[in-house]
Amino acid sequence: MSGTGREAPVSMTNRIASTIAVLALLLGAGCVNEVDRAVDCANICERYQDCLPGDQDESECRDRCNDRTTEEADACDACLDASGCSDCTVECAGPLAGA
Repeated sequence: MSGTGREAPVSMTNRIASTIAVLALLLGAGCVNEVDRAVDCANICERYQDCLPGDQDESECRDRCNDRTTEEADACDACLDASGCSDCTVECAGPLAGA
């Protein structure tokens, strides 16, 4: 249709496919943080069992940790990787509050 000044109409299928692709990207980005936090919390709470004497409730720890931000869980997990239990009181206070 060149020369008429009109563009070819975009098919409804292309519009729907584009919309679905954009939604999938947006939803996927939010899920990445949740998965990252869940992995961090699993690591944190597994170590928590080793750090403290007594029988700790790991599922309760994970619930508390998953209620925190991804950044808090990341900071605690990174500290435990680098320093071990005794040096991470501040970094792990958020994810393990109430423990």
